[in-house]
Amino acid sequence: MGKLRDIINLEKKQDSVKYFKDNSMFFLKQWQTPTQVDAVSPTKMFNGQFYFYLYLDESNWMKFSPLFFIDMKIFDNRTIYYGINMNFLPLEVRIIFFDHFINNLDDDRQLMNKVSFKDAYNSLLAPSFKPAIPGWEYSLVEYDARRIISAYKIPISLWHKFIYSQHPKNIYDPNKLYEIWVKKLETKQERHQAIITQLASDYFDAKIEINEENNILKNHIMRLQRNDRKYGK
Repeated sequence: MGKLRDIINLEKKQDSVKYFKDNSMFFLKQWQTPTQVDAVSPTKMFNGQFYFYLYLDESNWMKFSPLFFIDMKIFDNRTIYYGINMNFLPLEVRIIFFDHFINNLDDDRQLMNKVSFKDAYNSLLAPSFKPAIPGWEYSLVEYDARRIISAYKIPISLWHKFIYSQHPKNIYDPNKLYEIWVKKLETKQERHQAIITQLASDYFDAKIEINEENNILKNHIMRLQRNDRKYGK
């Protein structure tokens, strides 16, 4: 481990801000005119890979999603993808987390079929590796395949730059991200219990009643349902 951090430190040298801005502008141009990333169909995506989604949603954090693809589920003729949305993670947390899984930066198949939903969720909730910064499991979010406008696969040669970047529409504010994290920590165990007992299909059921069992997820469920009504096809 440490390959990811090593190459990022090597390239950014002493100017983290410039490195971040340069990477962000590089990828903005790629989303406009792909030359070094690959536009892919949502049906051709695999777990253990990095992608960028342009997505129909009321939140810019979801509209412009840099994500690590984890899993998919199909129910009621609906395909739901799960991924770690890096907009929710400070840069340092991204490096710590992905540095644990990435053994090298040559084999782009190394993570496929090795990082399950359970592994990713548990590693974000309560990491077993060092340094451990627990409580980031809420960055693992759902995407309705019908609302993906476009998707781009990131080649392994650009993983380190992608992890250290952000769409300009989403202003990077680490203080805000840590404030959200601290607030989420207050209800971490309650959310954990709700998530592991709630059916994923229920999140998208407009008739579901917000009761004591899922009240901790109320805002999450209501956001999903609201966006589903507004943008669902």
